[in-house]
Amino acid sequence: MMVKIDVKIDVNRFGHIECLVIRTSFMPGKMDVLATKGPFIDHNYMVYVVQHDSTHSKFNSIVKAENRKLVISGKAITIF
Repeated sequence: MMVKIDVKIDVNRFGHIECLVIRTSFMPGKMDVLATKGPFIDHNYMVYVVQHDSTHSKFNSIVKAENRKLVISGKAITIF
């Protein structure tokens, strides 16, 4: 018997590894990212970093910044 567990996380900062965690969370059956902390990072730069990772290729989802939120495929992640 398989038990499905919903995993919800907060990404503590916005570096390379944390960006990969956010990208991975949009794969089916993975976790939900509720928030990330990046008080000194421009939100448009966050969008760019999520979309264009130099190692792991382009992210094929719609990514934008709106009202202190990073919106990926219609799902909002609060930015603190």
